[in-house]
Amino acid sequence: MSVIVDAIKRIAVIAKQSNFTNVPGDFVSTHPPYPVYKSVMPAELSPENSKLINEFFDGYQPRLTLEQIEEIVEPYRFKLPQEIYELYQIGNGCLPIGISEEEDWDSIYNYFNFFSLENQLWTLDNAMNAYCGQLEHGNPRLLPICAYED
Repeated sequence: MSVIVDAIKRIAVIAKQSNFTNVPGDFVSTHPPYPVYKSVMPAELSPENSKLINEFFDGYQPRLTLEQIEEIVEPYRFKLPQEIYELYQIGNGCLPIGISEEEDWDSIYNYFNFFSLENQLWTLDNAMNAYCGQLEHGNPRLLPICAYED
């Protein structure tokens, strides 16, 4: 097990023990008038919130397969480090809550935003788009994978 996988598994265990707010709960808390600061599950959502979440996360995949990652990075002239592949196979812009094999890891309801919805890990698509911006304005060796404020 690599260092990044070990670290993410430790974070996932703490997230489960500490009842971290899942991604939809975090999303709902930032879209008034529906403040929620706890995990929400589909059955608990109002029709308005359910529609809002479905529209926002339409097509979103909380983790990627190796093939999906390779397809996204194929146009670029470099090979990503193994740790980046592992990161995006565990969470595509989010991290799991817990490590149980019995969970549905294709469901956004089993993930949380690390650090928050505003300051979060980026999806691989967002990271690659940011990389293209770096080519124009900065260091082509830098692959940004998270946002912090602006």
